[in-house]
Amino acid sequence: MERRKNVVTFKKFQMKYMALTVFIATLIAIFSAGAVYITVSLFISEFDYRGPGQTLVMREVMALGHHINLTILIGYLVVFPLITVFCLYMSHRITGPLFRLKDVLINIENGQYDEKFVIRGADVLGELADEINAVLLHLKNQKSMQKQMIEKIDNQIHLLQSAISDVSDNPSQSGQKVSELNQIVQAMQEPLDYLKKK
Repeated sequence: MERRKNVVTFKKFQMKYMALTVFIATLIAIFSAGAVYITVSLFISEFDYRGPGQTLVMREVMALGHHINLTILIGYLVVFPLITVFCLYMSHRITGPLFRLKDVLINIENGQYDEKFVIRGADVLGELADEINAVLLHLKNQKSMQKQMIEKIDNQIHLLQSAISDVSDNPSQSGQKVSELNQIVQAMQEPLDYLKKK
């Protein structure tokens, strides 16, 4: 099995997958920061400003809200590269087997049924690989039977041709027999030509 040298095998799919995951992670970060802001704002709106130490408490609550939002932002900036790498890894786990499947299908199209569709242990499409390998084995057996049938028909045609030449060489034989043998040979030639094209 040939190893892929490039992590991005199906660029369009993998980039869409990464963009969607990054977009969802960004929305989560924005909603988290918004939830903190709304919670702090609701707390402050319920707070009674009258009193000597109240302003200090309000400042502390506002500073805490800003600190939480800053923590969310820094956490997002730290997690963002991890999310990107994880997306690339997961998309590679999905597209890797598809890349190998494409190679196997190209080989099938070219009449090569010997290569097996191999999936590494942790890849997603393990059952599909088993089914494809069963189909490959069936196609290989069909191709083998087809070759055997072609050889049999070819041998029969050669035998008939030699019988025709024997009859032609012997003038005592009827001309009608020769034409019947020729018709048999022609009738066998058509399916043989058909099988050879397959």
